Order: sequence, then structure tokens, then C-alpha cells
Amino acid sequence: IQRYVVAKIYFQQGGENWIECSHPDYSSSPDDPSCNPDESNGNILGGTTWMDATHECDWAFITCDSDLCITRIEVDENNVGGTLVNEIDYLPMLEVFTMDGFPNHIEGTIPTTFGNLTYLTVLDLDENGLTGTIPEELYSSTSFLQQLDLDSNFLTGTISENVGDLGSLTFLQLYNNTLTGEIPESIEDLENLG
Repeated sequence: IQRYVVAKIYFQQGGENWIECSHPDYSSSPDDPSCNPDESNGNILGGTTWMDATHECDWAFITCDSDLCITRIEVDENNVGGTLVNEIDYLPMLEVFTMDGFPNHIEGTIPTTFGNLTYLTVLDLDENGLTGTIPEELYSSTSFLQQLDLDSNFLTGTISENVGDLGSLTFLQLYNNTLTGEIPESIEDLENLG
């Protein structure tokens, strides 16, 4: 089922227009796109193009554990668009999900299903076009969450009082949104927040 999820990510999030690692059969580019992510300093994000016949754990920007379960998806600064997939929680071992930085331009809301990812430690979606509120589910189910980076979007609403339940949080970035209200007092409970 994880192949279905990452294939849906590819097609729903404009994979044919990605700068790196777009599959030539589905690419809108007249030339074959390159798939040479910066592998300097031991970067582990290299691999084959997405939608390749190889196992999805061999695709660029994806890391898997020894059981071949996806643990990391990191497609940063790669012209990723569209909307985030609701089926993200079909990847129950997912620890890191990053799709940040220009020229990424993801729109729509953050699916509540991210809150079902109990092993999620990093959610980094800054510098996109996300709208709506921060899902309440993120505060209640993701007890391992260490980094929540959602700055420079178009998020609205308030920061939930339940932010204080994220006891593992070390990094929180929400600036450059249209959030309203006061900073919840429960944020003082986040002893690891730097």
C-alpha cells in the first residue's frame, strides 16, 4: 500500500513538474529530468526517479527501514505543488516528512491524518501556499514530534492550547502566517523548546 501512497503523492503533487527525479515517462519536460540530488556530505536522498520500476525504497528522497517501510520522505525545493495526500497515515512508520522551500508551492490544507502518524518526529512544510488551520490532531497523537515547521504559508486560526502536549518538541516555527489570538500559556510546558 505504501507504493500506492507515494505514487499518489507523485501524481497529486505535480511530480511530472519536479525539478529533480521526475520519471521521464510522466514528465512534462521535453528532456529527461535529472535525478542527481546533492549527495555531498553523505546525503542519503539519492536514488532512482519516482515511479521507477524499482522498489519505492530505492527512489530518491525516500528512506526506508530494514523492513522496507518508508520512514522518511524529503522532497525539498523541488517544485512540488498540488495538495497533500489524505492517505499519508497509510505510512505508519513515517518519522520525517519535509516538502519545504521555494520553488515548492503546495496548496490546500494540512490533512488531519498527519495526526495519526505516531512516530512522526519532523513535519516541515514551510514556504508553501498552505491554508486553513493547524489540525488539532497534530497536537494529540504525535507524541514524538520534535520539529513543527509551518512558517511562510497562509495558515489561519489560533495556536491550540494543546500545543503544550507536544512534550518532545524542540523546534516550532509558525511565523509569516495569518494566525490570530494569543500564544497559549501551555507553550511554557515545552521544556525542550529552544
